[in-house]
Amino acid sequence: MAGLFTFDFRHRYRNGLSTWLVAHALLLTFQCNPTHVQAETADWEFYIAPYAWGLGLDGNISHGPYHFIADASFSDLWSDLNWGGMGAFQAQKGKFGILVDGLYVDLSDDVSLTNLPLPFPVDIDIVNKTSTGLLAATFRVLDRPGGFVDLMAGYRYWSIETDVDISVPIANLDVSEGADWHDGQLGIRGHANLSSRFYIEGMALTGTRSDRTTDLTAFAGFRINDCTAIMAGFRRISIDYRNSLYRFDATLHGPAIGFSYKF
Repeated sequence: MAGLFTFDFRHRYRNGLSTWLVAHALLLTFQCNPTHVQAETADWEFYIAPYAWGLGLDGNISHGPYHFIADASFSDLWSDLNWGGMGAFQAQKGKFGILVDGLYVDLSDDVSLTNLPLPFPVDIDIVNKTSTGLLAATFRVLDRPGGFVDLMAGYRYWSIETDVDISVPIANLDVSEGADWHDGQLGIRGHANLSSRFYIEGMALTGTRSDRTTDLTAFAGFRINDCTAIMAGFRRISIDYRNSLYRFDATLHGPAIGFSYKF
């Protein structure tokens, strides 16, 4: 047993983002004017891409002597998301581009431990807040009618906070620990057209400062028109950060659905 106790808790996902994404994608489809877009973006092309992420959290979180195991399976994604916001913005001119990607999730869970050698249960409330923002420059090393390949280099900000409230009949114990840091990023992104409507796209990034951070994304997309496309895929972010008292070694992962709009 690590620390004073070890237990499993599950983070699962539930909200109306999917409905919101579909409604806005349909609205932007009817607003598309390809002639206007082409005239206004002769030099620059801009894309926005909000998305919903069916988030799971697996790994280990340590607070000094306390050690917690996070374990969420694919079937457990539909609960305990307090709030989440995800999206990306891209600007492209010729071979050069700028990518901004942001993510914030607020997850909570509560556990009642009844199998301890105590005459009363121990109630534990856990809140984990994770946010990250990426600013990256891209350079197109391959550009063909069938797709492209970009090299990426940039900067990412991380912020992680875990709050644990342990309640017993005679007292409460609040434990709060977190960290924020800056991390250089290197990566690659690729896009391949399967037809005039369908395409696939992937991105891989790794950190240069923290012990281990990776961001892997794969999507399949369908172009509704020259402005709007809908996408579905999978994203996996691994984080291994530690200092003298705190360690966050976990993976955020799950299916994602969204749309992109060019203007």
